[in-house]
Amino acid sequence: MYSVYKEKDEMLGRYYETGEFVPGQRGTRVVFSWGKIIGQYVFWFASFYAQYQIYFWIGRRIFVFFVSFFV
Repeated sequence: MYSVYKEKDEMLGRYYETGEFVPGQRGTRVVFSWGKIIGQYVFWFASFYAQYQIYFWIGRRIFVFFVSFFV
C-alpha cells in the first residue's frame, strides 16, 4: 500500500514540475456532444419536477388527513 502512495506522490511531483504525469505521453481530451449535455439537463430537470409533484401530492394528502380531524 505504501508503494502505491509513493508512486502517486512521484506522479504528482512530476506533474507539478513538468505539467505531465508520464513524460512524453499526451493526454486524451474528452469531448461531449451538445445533444448529450442538453439531454442530461433535460433529464435532471424533468426528474426534479416529477419528484416535486409526487412529494407535493403526498404531502398534501397527509396534511388533508390530519386537518380533517380538526374540521
